[in-house]
Order: sequence, then structure tokens, then C-alpha cells
Amino acid sequence: MRVSRRRLAVRRRSIGLTQEGLAEALGVDRSTIGRWESGATAPHPSQRRRLSAVLGVSSSELSTLLLDDATDLGPGHIHDGTDTVAAPVPVGDGSAQFLIRTDGSTHLGRREPSDPRHACDEASVSCFRHQVQLCKTVDGRAGASAALPAVVQILGALGRCASEADHDVRRTLACLSAEAAEFAAWMYRDARNPTAAGFWLDRAVQWSQEAGDLEMQGYLLLKRSQMAYEERDGGRVLALAQAADRGPWPVPWRVKAEILQQEARGMAMTGSALADVERKMGEAQEIIDGNTDAPRGDPRFGSYYDAGTHLLRSASCYLEAGKPARAASLFGEVLGADTLTPRDEGYFRARRSVALALSGEPDAAAEEGVRAVQRATETGSGRTRRELARAVTALGPWLTRPRPRELRDALMASRSTADRP
Repeated sequence: MRVSRRRLAVRRRSIGLTQEGLAEALGVDRSTIGRWESGATAPHPSQRRRLSAVLGVSSSELSTLLLDDATDLGPGHIHDGTDTVAAPVPVGDGSAQFLIRTDGSTHLGRREPSDPRHACDEASVSCFRHQVQLCKTVDGRAGASAALPAVVQILGALGRCASEADHDVRRTLACLSAEAAEFAAWMYRDARNPTAAGFWLDRAVQWSQEAGDLEMQGYLLLKRSQMAYEERDGGRVLALAQAADRGPWPVPWRVKAEILQQEARGMAMTGSALADVERKMGEAQEIIDGNTDAPRGDPRFGSYYDAGTHLLRSASCYLEAGKPARAASLFGEVLGADTLTPRDEGYFRARRSVALALSGEPDAAAEEGVRAVQRATETGSGRTRRELARAVTALGPWLTRPRPRELRDALMASRSTADRP
């Protein structure tokens, strides 16, 4: 006898996904999603980690979603008139919480008003915006796994709010939805889930178009170029960065500098002369030098891009241009300032480990890599582990030495921890 998994379907709809959208994010057929929700089949264990990530729930919460509708959820779940899919998800210090219920409603630290005309006003938008910023702080400190579930829930709540809002508020909600979706895409990138990252980046583009937000559309092209870099597609890195640079959008100066630096990276990847790469990097540097006293500007767009970030991107350009020693020096300069978040520190230590290995400094590379492994384990950064794997590959000729072996073993142990259900 077939059972129905209504909770699973409601969770999918609550984050704005159709069966086709969820299937695309997971790399399966739509009919597979239909069979899961009808209870005809269940996700294979190898699919559950990614399904949890896309739905923004923990593995234990996914197990609850996969129960048949007749199952009593017991006293461990909160009941307030409807069945509860999951316990509240704390955000930040835990003072603000989300609660997803099987009727698709989302509570943000309070019960939604009974009159829908008052559920989606400017005050609600401000509350959502504050929560998105709080999640960005949590992501930087503790990694994507700590912030992603709440962000996915915020996106679902924003979608439901937009369906009830008047025109002016709806446009503001679309702008915020685009920002939150880009942030979700970034966290999926860090978790090494490019399918889900691409899905949310596409949604961000759709919302930015709905809002008529040209600045965001230009910024999202830059993000697409950065995704192409992670896939090692130099041609797309360059083409998308150039499209972002030449489009009809008036991007803030920080984004302009970042776009030019991304063009330089694409040029290095596609074999341009070092002088041409450095010339493009110099254009970005001129923008930064000319705005040293300028305000940080719109926090949605590249407020993180400062002189230190520029040095890190310059190091990346030199690494792609075959100058690993110069890259290692620049990475070390920024890391020595001790200004990065734990997740970013781990990632750029891993990148420096690669540069040192390619420079023929195996022990220094391994030492830097071991420190990066610790941060990758703490924050769950798949991007950092990928760079560490590159470092171990570059250290291949020296794996008989104690320190490179230590890095290899530490990375294997970290991966084993990450793969546990």
C-alpha cells in the first residue's frame, strides 16, 4: 500500500520549488520526485545529503519529512494547530528562530498576524533583511551549514509574502529575494554543490529582473564568472566578466574593481601575456586607490572587496599566470594581517599551500595546508577541501617526506568526518 509524504511536498513548496525545480537541483527526473512524495519509493542514502542541503534541513529533519503522513511525530515536535515538520531553527544567538510547518507557514520569532494585509508590510521586509544580514555573519564565522537552512527558509517566506504584498512592497521583496538567493548560491558553492548553486543563482537573476534591479543583474554576471572559475572554465570566466563590465548597469565602484580583477584572472587562465594581465589588474587597483575615503556603499554589492581582497585576487591571477612564488607572497601578506573570517582564512591558506607546493617548498606548503584542514573541518568548507586536494596533488613528488604525508593524512581524515551521515 502506498503512503503519502505530504510533509516532504509542503517543505519543497515552502522554499519555492516545483517538482521540476527540485529534480533539476538534484540531477534526477521529475518523476523521481513524484515517487518520493507519493511514498512509492524513497531517496537512496547517497542522495539524502544533497536533498537535505537543497531543502535546507538537517539529516534528522529529512528523516521526519520522509515519514508517511500517518506517523505520529511525538512530543519532541511542537504542535500549535498544525503538524510540525521541524523544530525551530536558531539563527545567530538563537534569539530569532524560524519554524516551518506542514501548512507551509514560516514563523520568524513571532506568530504571523491573522490579517494577511498586515503580514507583508515594510516592517516585515526590514525584519527579513536583518535576518539575511545575520545569516551572512553566521556563515562567515561558522560556515554554510550553520546558516544555509535558515536562508532557504527565509527565501520560502519571502515568496509567500510577495504573493500577498502590494506592488511597491513586492518589488522590495523581489530585490531582497535576489540578494538572499545569491547568498544561498554562494553557500552551495562553498559546500561544493554546483547544481544547487546554479539553481539559486538562476532564481536570483529572475528576481532581479522582476524588480528591474540592473545593478544586481550586473553583479550576478560577476558571480557566474566566479562559478566558472571554480569549474576551471577560463573561457567562461573571461566572457562573463567582460559581459558584466560592458553591460548597461551602473555598478558600484567596488563591484567595478572586482569585475576588472576577474577579467584579469580570466585572461591569465586563457594564456594572455603577463603584462596584459598586470595592466588589467592595475585598472582595478586605480579604482581602489581613488576611493580610499569613499563609504562602503550598498552592502548587497561587494562591500567585502577592499585592498586586502584585491591582494588575494591578485595572488590568484599570478597563480593562474604561472607565478606561484609571487602568489604565495601575496597570500601570506593578507593572511599575516589576521583580518579574515575563519572560513576565508582556511580557503586562502589552502590556496597558499598550492602556491608554495608549485614553488618547490613542500614543507612550508604542507604546514600551511594542515592549518587549512583545521579550518575546513570547523566550517565544513568543500571549496577549501578541494583546494587542499590540489595541494596534495602538487606535493606528489614529496609525499615520502613527513610533513606532506601529514597533510595528506589530515585531509583524508577531514573528508571522512565530512562524509559521515
